[in-house]
Amino acid sequence: MERKERKKRGFLLILITLSILAFGCSQGAVNITGPSSTTTTELSVANDPDLQLVKKYNADKFGGFVNRWNKSVVTVYDTTGRSDLQIALDEINAALGGKLTLIKSGSSGDIKIEKGSSNYAYDAGDFDHSYIEARVIISNPSEPTYIYVYKHELLHAIGFKEHTLSGLMNPNGCACFIDDEISRTLRKLYDLPVGTKLVS
Repeated sequence: MERKERKKRGFLLILITLSILAFGCSQGAVNITGPSSTTTTELSVANDPDLQLVKKYNADKFGGFVNRWNKSVVTVYDTTGRSDLQIALDEINAALGGKLTLIKSGSSGDIKIEKGSSNYAYDAGDFDHSYIEARVIISNPSEPTYIYVYKHELLHAIGFKEHTLSGLMNPNGCACFIDDEISRTLRKLYDLPVGTKLVS
């Protein structure tokens, strides 16, 4: 009798497991792994000039998907010892309007600034279009005017991926200010969920 009862119990457990697999993963199931990588918000940029800027300066670089930091505070670790870096961070934070805050870190950071042979920034992201770390490389960190290069490369590291014809993101001349176009792009970028698909 005990053996028959165990068989019956085993059969019921298999049935329950199959039911959960068949029906438990549909609508109403709890997602314990975060947002689905197959669910994407898609927005048309047709009637929104700021969305058009984000598409042009960020999403077009990533197949139409918004790529950015998925947190409100990003730490910056400067190995070059730039004494006026905080001024640059304050200017960038003002342009972001509270959408993202860059803070200086004494040891490691989300963004690491290093000396190198040329000026550039690169970032590493994960499958859902979020940045997980970035590096800013500066060729001449002791040059006083290079604070503009720091700002330019930091803007690349937070998601402004292209160059502009004016302002700080123009690589061909030192218009050393964060203009309205840059600020509008950054604020809209950090209003959008990571991975949003922007379409024309």
